[in-house]
Amino acid sequence: AYRGLLNTVTPLKVSLMTNGVNLVLDPLLIFGTPLAFVGAAVATAFSEALGGATYIRLLLKRKLARWKLLIKPPSWQALWPLLQGGAAMLLRQLALNVGFLVATRRAQM
Repeated sequence: AYRGLLNTVTPLKVSLMTNGVNLVLDPLLIFGTPLAFVGAAVATAFSEALGGATYIRLLLKRKLARWKLLIKPPSWQALWPLLQGGAAMLLRQLALNVGFLVATRRAQM
């Protein structure tokens, strides 16, 4: 929404905040607790959730979104083009993976 309004500073600030929180929480949760590498996942999940909540708060505050529309699921009519495009991309990726698999198998012979 912000990039569409030619506002690139707000996403930059949110991204910096998210990465800053992750930068602080990563070492604390990796080395300061028995969580080890799970601490890195927890830190990343928390910082990304915080970034998402920040975006939602800013969108609501600036009246670029409403709760009613955020919670309402989209109609099938609106989803159908996305599902068609997603299915096409899935088939493309499947064809590429099969091609790479065959090429790799042939190269190993």
